[in-house]
Amino acid sequence: MAEATRMQNAIREAEERIMMAVEPCITRQIRELENHFETQFTNVQEAMRGIGLQMEELTAARRHGGNGDGATRPAMRLTRLDFPKFTRDDVESWIAKCERFFVVGWNARRGQGLGCEYRS
Repeated sequence: MAEATRMQNAIREAEERIMMAVEPCITRQIRELENHFETQFTNVQEAMRGIGLQMEELTAARRHGGNGDGATRPAMRLTRLDFPKFTRDDVESWIAKCERFFVVGWNARRGQGLGCEYRS
């Protein structure tokens, strides 16, 4: 019994020595990670502010049409698209019409996923 108690005490002392040796390293790593996170977070905040300013500038330029007269002008002429209506009667026919209306597929060349383009 005394031998088991001595072994447990020896194990406990070894664990404490290991923890005391490792704790400064862990604390340093945590501090470095916190600093890295704060730096990255600050960079993201600055980027978001920059994007917000660009959006405001683009919105203002679009709203004023670029000439400062205050008239709202669309960036381009909108085309009316007569999309096939879904009536629940003939699903396969509707899908075929949609496939003729749009090009749907994987665009690996541009590095994009599933995409959809209007067929003109």
